[in-house]
Amino acid sequence: MDKVTTAISQFFRYVYGGVLVLIILTLLKMPGIEMVYLDGAIFFAVSLTLGAAIYMVYKNVISEGLIDDKIHFKMPGHSDKCVFTYLGERGVRGRREQLAAFRVIRDDLFGEKVSLVFEKRQAEIHLLYLTAAILFFAGLGSLICLYAHMAKLGIFSIYSYKSNIVYVGIVSCVLCLLSYWVGIRSDLSLCSDEKTYFKILESKNEYKKVIDGVIESIKKDEDENKNILVGDALLGVWSERILK
Repeated sequence: MDKVTTAISQFFRYVYGGVLVLIILTLLKMPGIEMVYLDGAIFFAVSLTLGAAIYMVYKNVISEGLIDDKIHFKMPGHSDKCVFTYLGERGVRGRREQLAAFRVIRDDLFGEKVSLVFEKRQAEIHLLYLTAAILFFAGLGSLICLYAHMAKLGIFSIYSYKSNIVYVGIVSCVLCLLSYWVGIRSDLSLCSDEKTYFKILESKNEYKKVIDGVIESIKKDEDENKNILVGDALLGVWSERILK
């Protein structure tokens, strides 16, 4: 049942962005948008294709390049709560190395049920950040159109401009800030809980040996300038190396 729930969650993650964009385009009365709704198969195909493209861009550019590497580590109160900061205190210096160390320890020691709970919370946070990103560009696009209209016809022409674009722009900006704020709060809470559980495991001798082994192995590869394996499919290599 847990695997089915995970599969549904992952599928929803790919479709969600596409559906949200179609809703925004509908509110903006984009020409031809009604054609998407004529057939369920067309709507599903467009939502899945658009959503998958949006999610991949978000994950590889916004999430990993901006949120994980920049914003996450500059959150207020982050240094006291984050499991990655704790790994940094243990001598794992690089961000990618900290992520690799945590993933190995999480996958090997947290257990399936605990890992699933953390993964669900992480997925919810990603949806919040994804929502904020989509709404940001929707609001930005609407405000640019509004500015271009005023620059061409004058500021007083706003009263005769399409009200739906103005409303979508304002509402998108407000909801973007709200989604981003809730995402940050949830992210800090998750990070704190991961660190707490991590330290609970570390207090047990049988787990501490594995954790120390993973950390020392990654620190050694850092010193030797070796590439750290961070892909999910390759994490088992670390586990086998340590547990041997």
